[in-house]
Amino acid sequence: MTVSGLAFSGFCQGEPQGESNAYNFNDQMTGFERVLRWYRANRVSNPKKNDPVEITLGGGLVLKGYLASFSAQVADVANRLSSFKLPMYLAPEAVRENNGNP
Repeated sequence: MTVSGLAFSGFCQGEPQGESNAYNFNDQMTGFERVLRWYRANRVSNPKKNDPVEITLGGGLVLKGYLASFSAQVADVANRLSSFKLPMYLAPEAVRENNGNP
């Protein structure tokens, strides 16, 4: 699975700094810096990170996985916009044998 998006290189001001600021973002960080900081904290090669990243889709489908890498490129120079991709390895689902019973 790959998570992708856009990041602005302008400053992200006016955000609440409450519980959603678990990564120590500040008003002087660009959107690109925030994505990179989040990746570094959650990548599979981070020795402090043991838990998978959880992504919830739709009405409650939760996918768990590990961030494999990070790539970015300039999407629009005039607007200082970058695109990024975060490929993930999805954790295997637990499989139970039910002897043919649904």
